[in-house]
Amino acid sequence: MSKKNIKAVIDRFEGTWAVLAFDDGQMLNWPIKNLPDGLREGAVLRFTLSLDGDEELERQQTAKDLLNEILKNSV
Repeated sequence: MSKKNIKAVIDRFEGTWAVLAFDDGQMLNWPIKNLPDGLREGAVLRFTLSLDGDEELERQQTAKDLLNEILKNSV
C-alpha cells in the first residue's frame, strides 16, 4: 500500500482552531481537540495519507445492497 507523508507547521491558534501552514503555502484550520496535547506555535506535524481499501469495498457493498433493496421494492 502506498503512503504519502505531508508536513505542516502550527502557524497560530485562533480560538478552538489551530492554523496549519503547509510547505506549498496552503493554510488549514484544524480543531485543536483533534491534535496531540501540549503543542505550541511552530510545532511540526506529520500527516500520513493512505488508501483504506477495506473501507472503500465496504462502502461499495453498502451502496449495492441499498440499490438492490430499492429496486426490489419498486416492482
